[in-house]
Formats: sequence, C-alpha cells, structure tokens
Amino acid sequence: MASSSPLTIVVIPDSHAEPGQDLSRYSLLGRLICDVFSKTPGPHVVVNIGDWFDLPSLGSFDRPGSKATELRRYRDDIEAGLEAQRLLWKEVEDYNRWRRGDHVLEIEWHYTLGNHEARISRAIESDPAKLEGVISLDDLTESSPIPWTVHDFLRPVFLGGVAFSHYFTSGVMGRSVGGENPAATILRKQMTSCVQGHTHTFDFAERTRADGQKMNALVCGCFFTHTEQWAGPQVNALWTPGIAVLREVLDGQFDLEWWSWRRLLKQFG
Repeated sequence: MASSSPLTIVVIPDSHAEPGQDLSRYSLLGRLICDVFSKTPGPHVVVNIGDWFDLPSLGSFDRPGSKATELRRYRDDIEAGLEAQRLLWKEVEDYNRWRRGDHVLEIEWHYTLGNHEARISRAIESDPAKLEGVISLDDLTESSPIPWTVHDFLRPVFLGGVAFSHYFTSGVMGRSVGGENPAATILRKQMTSCVQGHTHTFDFAERTRADGQKMNALVCGCFFTHTEQWAGPQVNALWTPGIAVLREVLDGQFDLEWWSWRRLLKQFG
C-alpha cells in the first residue's frame, strides 16, 4: 500500500482460534478496532499477522484414523476461525450501520498467512490424490465477511514502508528469528522496519541509520490467554497477550501503542 498520508495500523497477533474455545475475545477486538479508527483520521489498516486458525486436525492428519473423521474435524477447525471473523466483523458492521459519510469506517484488511494456515498446503502436498480440491487455503476466507487481501506464507507485505510477515527468517535454513532479543536481530538481518508474530512473545527494537532514519522492529505477542498444553507452563508464561496499534506509519517509521490484555478487558470487556 503506497500512501503519502500516515497510516494507522492495528496488528492482530497469533490468535489460534479452534473449536471449543470462548471466542468472545474477537468481539472485544472489533470494539478496539472501531474505537481506535473512529478517533484517528484515515487511512486505516488491519493486519492479521497469521495463525488466526489453529487447525489442530492437520497437525495430526497423518495419524491413524478415517479420512471422514479427519475431514470432519478439519471443517470444525475452519468454522471456529470463520466464527471468530464474524464476531469481529459484527462489531464493525454495527458501528457503521447508523453512520454516514466521513463517519463510516473504511478499513483495508490484510492477512499474512502463518505456519498453522500453511498446514493446509503441506497436507495437500503430502496426499494430493485425496486432498486436492477437498481442502484449500480458500477455506480460510471465502465464507468470511471480512474483505481480506491474503498474502502467502512468509511473503512480506509492505505498508507505509514497514514489512509485515508471520515471521522473518534467521538465515538460509528458513527458521524463524529467535533468541533473547529477536526484534534487534530482525533489524540486523532485514535492514528495514518489520513486524512479525509467531513466537507469542513481545519485543521491540529501534535503530537509527546514518541519515537519521529510524528503523523499528516489533514481535507482536499473541491474542489469546488460554494455556497451550504442548508448550508447558514455563513457555506459556513467556507469552504476552495484547494488540499492537501502529500510529503515524510512514516511510518505515511508526509510533507503537500497546494494548495489554488487562487494558483491553478494562476498556472493552
């Protein structure tokens, strides 16, 4: 997106919607989006950084079990992610319903696919005879009311001069940047302002070029508070739930506003 005006960007971190969850956090997210954008001149952008869908069924697609059973679980996984999108959209729709002209929120929506969404592509590649035409990345959005522009897994999209991707790689092996200070590492590797998700942790770094241009990198936490059993208690404790709002995004520079989970609940819960 090329713009001569500063952008306001709401970044949705990994949210991992799956069946059986309380999805009310997505209504809260919709209220935040409406509140932020209604108080800020446009252009307005939402970036879903990926792993919106957890898709646990595809994490075990190669285990013993009937195809019918696995596909039924897959459809439940898809429905959970779509219901989350409907809950968010209802808040935006309700806000706009009685407004006219400049008071109607116009939002550009971007979805950078995560490694959990990429499970669909990997499953098809592993068994194309059974799954080609049966499951598809289109399942993630074609029944969604949100007009997403979808970006391939690990293909960055540049908005206001900032690169957004589910994660940025540490080198030729293609692994995600990690370590004690991942945001600083991302800046050193990419040499441009970047925003990523994936690790569920929060980190921010700023560096200054010789010409005075600021470069920022953000690892944007997560958008859930439930415990993931596979990670264990110590890893779960490292994760930071919340929402990032990037203000005055222009030429690769932005002001970071962080909405912690506690702040979100207090304001919109």
